[in-house]
Amino acid sequence: MLSPQEQFFRQIDSANRLAIVFNQNWSGDSLATALALKALLAKLGKPADIAGDTAKKSDLFNFLPDFASLQAGLAPAGEFVISLDLTKTKTKDLKYRLNTDKLEIVVTPEHGSFSLADLTGRAGGWPYDAVIMINCAELTEAGSVFQNWSELFYQTPLINIDTQSANDHYGQINLTDTQATSSAEIVWQLFKAETSLIDEDIATLLLAGIISATNNFTVSRLSPQTLAAASELLKLGARREEIIDRLYRQKSLGVLKLWGAGLAGLTLNANQKIAWTVFDYATIKEAKVKRHDLISLIQDLIANLPSVEAVILFIDKGSETTALIYSLGHQDASALSAPWQGIGDKKLAQISINEPVNIAKDLVLSKLNATVSTK
Repeated sequence: MLSPQEQFFRQIDSANRLAIVFNQNWSGDSLATALALKALLAKLGKPADIAGDTAKKSDLFNFLPDFASLQAGLAPAGEFVISLDLTKTKTKDLKYRLNTDKLEIVVTPEHGSFSLADLTGRAGGWPYDAVIMINCAELTEAGSVFQNWSELFYQTPLINIDTQSANDHYGQINLTDTQATSSAEIVWQLFKAETSLIDEDIATLLLAGIISATNNFTVSRLSPQTLAAASELLKLGARREEIIDRLYRQKSLGVLKLWGAGLAGLTLNANQKIAWTVFDYATIKEAKVKRHDLISLIQDLIANLPSVEAVILFIDKGSETTALIYSLGHQDASALSAPWQGIGDKKLAQISINEPVNIAKDLVLSKLNATVSTK
């Protein structure tokens, strides 16, 4: 029986064109891995399109090679073909007309008449031979790309690349590894025997994915395998200083002040499984802080709190409160946010509560304290 890695390369070998789709939440690992795969596939003579939910697009990563190739969607299915059997009757004239919301095709026979039995129709297939999913524990985590192209995902072989333990293993090929710290690391393991394919740009992309996923190698579950991968990528020309400079050093004074306030207000629950802090919405707007800045703050909190399984950022909007719930390990952020009809995925979900922050915070924490595992 072929291993998932062997199945991956067999699927790639037989493909003419592929699609690469990544998690809607725009992590650096998801995007960098997708771009690296696109470049690697191009070297194998296999063109690929990358699609991501651009509603959550982050310019933080626009320094990555080939960032501009990202698309909001994928190519549509092929043409719809209408066939008319001419063995009994030939056509004399053909025309069409638009009638309100209908397209009418008018065929005049040379003699006799046509019947419905002479008419058939078929839809052309999708232009992709496989879809590669990056960091999507389930299909819905692809966001608007899945919503708008859902038939593609059910009619095309899926290659599932992910590190999340909550992954649904929905792919025909599942390259899931909970021991890996990033999907970039999984792709490195796939291609490390073919280093002739990995140029400086590809090495930079893979290292950017690893650095982003590990918050610059500060996560507690860092493994020797991850460090070995990073070392090899540096030897292949990965531009580490550029990555560090763009992801961590170029932060505005407003963002740094907000981080300081968030860290100062950090609180843990009794069993140290949940951490939270509160921000004022006006301060966030004034500092021009973006969503990825808040997620980056969460990652900093995680790096220093190895026992934490969920981090909550409460945003005080006066009579209303927004909260970001970021989940680790076996916790599911979308499930944790369900009592408030949260929007998001297993890693990150957002909720809104029509209550001042002190009331909303107590509501959320009382519920999550009873939900999050104490093990």
